[in-house]
Amino acid sequence: MKPKLTILITFFITLSLVALSVIFNVSRLSAAQGASRVQAGAKQSVSSQAAKAAASRPIASKEQQSKEQRTTAGPKERSLAETPSKLSHKVIAYYFHGKFRCPSCKKIEAYAKEAIEGQGGFADLIKSGHLEWRIVNVEEPGNEHFIKDFQLYTRSLVIVDIRGGEQKQWKNLAKVWELFYDKEAFINYVRDEIKAYLGRS
Repeated sequence: MKPKLTILITFFITLSLVALSVIFNVSRLSAAQGASRVQAGAKQSVSSQAAKAAASRPIASKEQQSKEQRTTAGPKERSLAETPSKLSHKVIAYYFHGKFRCPSCKKIEAYAKEAIEGQGGFADLIKSGHLEWRIVNVEEPGNEHFIKDFQLYTRSLVIVDIRGGEQKQWKNLAKVWELFYDKEAFINYVRDEIKAYLGRS
């Protein structure tokens, strides 16, 4: 009788321990689920508050939005048709290049810039708007039309005569490639050609 009683007692004790273990694990799981629900609720509350705050902000008018776009967007080259026509006569000097910039290309651009904007150049005419200096990458989207407009086949310096907002004539200063190794002759050539266009009535 005694061995059977011992077995029964051991069995009941084991069963009780298993039951306690199960109850303990279930309660721990419930507590963890409750905590995760609380965290999720807190996150949802924060995100809904942020959404309400965003909704309460005033929406910028179309005028303000377009102004912001103009100030934050990168500079886009304007076509000749979009050039302001407040002046009856102006000249635009374009330097056209592509994505690949060789040392010669960069040097021609630097010499042209110096001829136009540098000392003894046309600073006053640029300030008044009678002369514009623009550097254009013809491979950027929207600029491809310049290749056809000015029959470009390489990096080029082109001057354009604008009257009443319309293009009247243009000239590709092809000699810049010949004068590439003579900076002074290069600068004088560019200035003479621009003066000729500016002097036309």
